[in-house]
Amino acid sequence: PLENHLLGTQKIALDISDRYNIKLSPEQKKALLLHDIAKAHPDFQIRLCRKCKYNNKCATGINRKSKRHKPLHHAEPSAALVFALTGDVAAAEAIRRHHTGILNIEEVKKFWIDEIEYTNQEKTGIKNVISQFLWWEGANKISNMVGLKGHDWSIFLPEYNEWIEMAFDRLDEFDFEGLPKCEKWIFQRIFYSIMITSDRWQAVVGQDLQFRNLIIEPKRVNVFLDDKKDDKLFQWRDNVRNSVVENARKVITSPGIYTLTLPTGTGKTIIGLQLAMDIAERFNASGIIYVLPFVSLVEQNAEVASRLFDYVQEDHHLAY
Repeated sequence: PLENHLLGTQKIALDISDRYNIKLSPEQKKALLLHDIAKAHPDFQIRLCRKCKYNNKCATGINRKSKRHKPLHHAEPSAALVFALTGDVAAAEAIRRHHTGILNIEEVKKFWIDEIEYTNQEKTGIKNVISQFLWWEGANKISNMVGLKGHDWSIFLPEYNEWIEMAFDRLDEFDFEGLPKCEKWIFQRIFYSIMITSDRWQAVVGQDLQFRNLIIEPKRVNVFLDDKKDDKLFQWRDNVRNSVVENARKVITSPGIYTLTLPTGTGKTIIGLQLAMDIAERFNASGIIYVLPFVSLVEQNAEVASRLFDYVQEDHHLAY
């Protein structure tokens, strides 16, 4: 049932945000509840029925199969409803692009102002599409949580002139007004990432997300280094490592951006991972993310990390 997916997606997103101390706004929470609401459109329901193996036995399926079916891309109408209800362009864009990818601001503006078919006169217009959403019993759970009184989602939609005015105003705010550009960029993508993870996990797995706890065992560094003691440069590298670790504990006293600069051959891989372990333990971090520019480097570092941690997830386009 659609309401199960919508409610389940929001719950998983809230679990993620709680786990990583990321605050989601009321607008973002509503966006999560409505991210697939356009699947309640008759054309999408016909599509589902035609793909169902019981469609020749179920009365509803047989009835729908006989009707003309037009392809419906559910993301755009869902996003339009989110935008009309919340006025949050960033949240609406995350919904609109949750099966594709985020666009730059100029392309965002082009859609919301120049290309959106919105008027009542157009049969294919967004407002017309939203007014056709079917109402089912489970929709009451969703509508109550977003503040809808009645059984028509289109009541949230303003008139055309009001829509354009709101779009201009909100897009100006979305254009990094009032926040440093990097922060706005990061906040947008954090929500986008949470939304997509929650949507896909709920659809594929259908249960709550299970989190792994980060387990730090400093002694595993020494176990790893025991295999390196026969190397002629071991003592020099070990002196460098101890010096760096000692210095880092004095310098890194709070979260921030720090750099480690060493010549080739000093063992930056193990030093970097040891520093990460030490910092994660001191600051009670929930995980360690190691980002590298080449697949070969990712593989090499993941191999070393697997000696220090029980669980290492390797992510790149060639990873199994």
